[in-house]
Amino acid sequence: MQPPDMENPAPRAGGNRADFESSSVQENSENPGDRQGAMNSNRLPVLAAEIKNASVVFAQAQRMSADCIIVMGKSLVEAKELCAHGEWTGFLKAAGISPRSAQRYMRIVKSGIGSDYLSIVGLTDALDEIDAAVAAMPDPGWATFISYENEDGPPDVMMWWSTGSLTGGFLQTWKNYEEPDSHTCLIVESMPVFYIAFIAEVMASGIEGNNPRRQIVRQSIPFSERDEKIAFARSEIARYRETRP
Repeated sequence: MQPPDMENPAPRAGGNRADFESSSVQENSENPGDRQGAMNSNRLPVLAAEIKNASVVFAQAQRMSADCIIVMGKSLVEAKELCAHGEWTGFLKAAGISPRSAQRYMRIVKSGIGSDYLSIVGLTDALDEIDAAVAAMPDPGWATFISYENEDGPPDVMMWWSTGSLTGGFLQTWKNYEEPDSHTCLIVESMPVFYIAFIAEVMASGIEGNNPRRQIVRQSIPFSERDEKIAFARSEIARYRETRP
């Protein structure tokens, strides 16, 4: 018995060789790539739905985590004030929280950062931003004074100084574009250093960070000179109010 001829296979029963060859072409005419494309097309909506659902759950988890950090931080700050000497360590053990975590949560609360921002950047990045803001604060007894070029008027001015480990005083004057002949002045006795750093960055580079301004002066000044500038700003505010109808 001869082995089958693979190059010239025998025709099937009831048909000639031409029938066999024509049938073979029809059975294998579908492109494998077309089948794969159809499978991919059907799979993509499923994957999109999975990603969307997971993204929603992840965002909810981030928000919940941020809210919990704020709650724990506030409670820890209050508890530390109530604990007598030597009771703090025992309290943390009873609360089931490590001293390092307690310190981090309290630092977030004392910085003034809210849960909305915390849920976006996360705990680690928020703490890094707080540390950077603290590092930018001047030494006790000194203030940082900066003025920026203004195209058609007096320079815009910022000044800040430390009032505590995570707070500082702040002064800012800037051109009032609704009333071009006047400047707006803001004086805050105490605010979180995190916000001071944010305002300073916006004033220096614009809200999007892509519009840098030319700095005229940046210097450290003693509190005596700071007080003179604050007194002048207050007098200008009073004078402006007197001219208002």
